[in-house]
Amino acid sequence: TIRRMSRIDFPIRAMVQYLQSSTLFSLYAPMRMHRMLDNELKIKSNRDKYTLAEMFKSLRSEVWQEVEKQQDVNSYRRELQRVHLKILIHMAIKSNNHFPRDAISLARADLEYLQKRISRLTKLQTLDSYTKAHMAENLSKIDAALTAQLPKEF
Repeated sequence: TIRRMSRIDFPIRAMVQYLQSSTLFSLYAPMRMHRMLDNELKIKSNRDKYTLAEMFKSLRSEVWQEVEKQQDVNSYRRELQRVHLKILIHMAIKSNNHFPRDAISLARADLEYLQKRISRLTKLQTLDSYTKAHMAENLSKIDAALTAQLPKEF
């Protein structure tokens, strides 16, 4: 971890990664999502609700904005996307992971959405080498996750 590093310079990338990761893990915490789903039932007005589906969509849109804009991805954003993808895959394929079933469905839907968008993006010739490699790696992980044999649960 960061404290054990024997570098003489400040590990800026590691610090940014830590902040990004801890924020995403907090937002996708199973208990938070269970409470959000419960609150959806408590609030009568649709206008005043912030739903779990809205959270997933807004996080996906912000984290993966370069995919929508067909732009290169800098190193900080690539790391943010890796962590986000790791969380979505964990939710979608790990059995008995304490996430609400609706969150698991939304994670899988996000993976399918990203699979389509990234697949189109990888065909562009205008991206830098880092972005091309990053997107190819992400697409490979998404494909593997979506084709994983899932145990049947009741």
